[in-house]
Amino acid sequence: MKRIYLIVLLTISFQSFSQCSYSTIFPFDLGLNKFELTKLINADNSVKIEEGEFFNCCSWDKNPKLKNDSIYRSQIRLNHIQDKCFNGNDNTIYLALVDDKLYQISINQEYSKDRYNEMILCYNNYIKLFKSIYPYESSFTSSTTDTHEQIGEGIRFYKLPAEKRNKVKIEEVRISFEIHYKMDYNKDKKTFANTNEVDNYNLNIKTTNLKGTKLTPELGY
Repeated sequence: MKRIYLIVLLTISFQSFSQCSYSTIFPFDLGLNKFELTKLINADNSVKIEEGEFFNCCSWDKNPKLKNDSIYRSQIRLNHIQDKCFNGNDNTIYLALVDDKLYQISINQEYSKDRYNEMILCYNNYIKLFKSIYPYESSFTSSTTDTHEQIGEGIRFYKLPAEKRNKVKIEEVRISFEIHYKMDYNKDKKTFANTNEVDNYNLNIKTTNLKGTKLTPELGY
């Protein structure tokens, strides 16, 4: 009975996702300024601005690599309702701007530990959609910084082949998912360590375009 329910649920999810498009996944055009974004956000009932206690929206960056120049970074964090295109238990959109220009949209969808099949179905549906738009791709993995254990995988999508891409002004769409494990605190060592128990799954979609900005891979983006 449980298996039948799961099959029905996944079938419904697949049919619902077929109504999603690139513009519904990334509802704002890169290159917009904060004023233009705010107007669009206010007119969109599916999102609302969220600023937590420790959320830092804005900062000046006077990196030495900029020589005598500086850049102004700002970020808008949005909560997105659960719908056919954003199916996580928690759906957060981060809009990153530099010098009042939107250059990156990052979408985090957090799924509870009992929703792996739904998460991986959405992950594969996103991949199919991006493959229909971007002809070139490269895969990657993610690991923990301390033990270097693999916790995730993903794909980067490009418009151009590697030999024709601008290596400084990055333009790409990427999708990945990670398995997050529960942490256990060691009182003696006073450190946290991963356990084998799954806490949640995180699906991330990101579109980036550094053209027309001062940002480079060296400066971080």
